[in-house]
Amino acid sequence: MTPTASREFTPQALAASLGIHTPTQEQVRVISHRLSPLLVVAGAGSGKTATMAQRVVYLVATGQVRPDQVLGLTFTRKATAELDDDGSAGDATDVGEPMIATYNSFAGSLVRDHGLRIGVDPDSALITQARSWQIVTSLLEARTFQLPSESLIHNASAALVLNDALSQNLLTIDEAATDLADLTEQFTALAAIKGCKTLVDKAPAIMSEWEALLDVVAELHDYKRRHGLLDFGDQIALACTVAESVPEAATQVRAQYPAVLLDEFQDTSVAQVRLLSALFADSGVTAVGDPHQAI
Repeated sequence: MTPTASREFTPQALAASLGIHTPTQEQVRVISHRLSPLLVVAGAGSGKTATMAQRVVYLVATGQVRPDQVLGLTFTRKATAELDDDGSAGDATDVGEPMIATYNSFAGSLVRDHGLRIGVDPDSALITQARSWQIVTSLLEARTFQLPSESLIHNASAALVLNDALSQNLLTIDEAATDLADLTEQFTALAAIKGCKTLVDKAPAIMSEWEALLDVVAELHDYKRRHGLLDFGDQIALACTVAESVPEAATQVRAQYPAVLLDEFQDTSVAQVRLLSALFADSGVTAVGDPHQAI
């Protein structure tokens, strides 16, 4: 598609014709930025989602992409609806519609389409947090050795937090064991330094607790594998593996979506950052994030 430079396609003019919020000058800079990497850092209530939606309208109206070449990702289903509704620009039956999805659902589709290439059953069932809780609780109840806490609820909660942390940071059980032992030693040493005990607080105890629960997490991984189950953390981690180890999959997605909008982007998940980087680095990606949700 050939970009259109007509004056009628300014962000302000498009907003007026659609009867939506007139963007500020800062928002105009985001909306009209060329189709290249862009990071926008803005706090709550600054109109991030609305600005992203208007950028979709602008890119399509100026002929830089077709609607079906736009991928919009965000965290919640509610936000996907807001992004989709705000970005609607009339009848798109002839040219398709933007793909608006949550980060997890997008990762899940990548695993379904290419999972076999990394040894994952594409028909694996996605389980809820509640189901994960039930599985972990049953594994803990079957344990015969002493656990970190006498509270079953506490142990189950800690095991699930640890399981998610491993997924988010792309760590194996052995890697986590090494890292946790190192962190326990370092935090314990810091706590012994005058004036640092309060600063370190409960960190050494938490690291030790997680070390003790690694076997439970390993059992959880084995249970999911044997029963063909995936949780939300698995989706992102496996999608990252696909993106980094299956070049044709990354090439396909990149060609399909030359314009990518990342709403509520957070860099606190190693797996998510590596997934998105492997797929969209140096392409037309716009990432909008809150400074309070980043490292």
